[in-house]
Amino acid sequence: MERTVASGETLTRNDHGVTAMQTRFGPVFAALSLLTFSAVAPVAAVSQPTHGIAMYGEPALPQDFAHLPHTNPDAPKGGRIVQG
Repeated sequence: MERTVASGETLTRNDHGVTAMQTRFGPVFAALSLLTFSAVAPVAAVSQPTHGIAMYGEPALPQDFAHLPHTNPDAPKGGRIVQG
């Protein structure tokens, strides 16, 4: 199948709809993609295991925290909830 583009070139496609340019430069683009990934991959940060997770810096609570800061550990226990 042939098609003329705006520049006046005629693009010829094979049975799979791939142009000669795509066939010729496909391996080049694949190689460039592989090189780009391999150049970025070693830059990945290596971190040490911790007891918690934090967006920035160290976790806010220590490893052996007893309760969250917004809770009252001396709050009365038990009771009943009625729904409805």
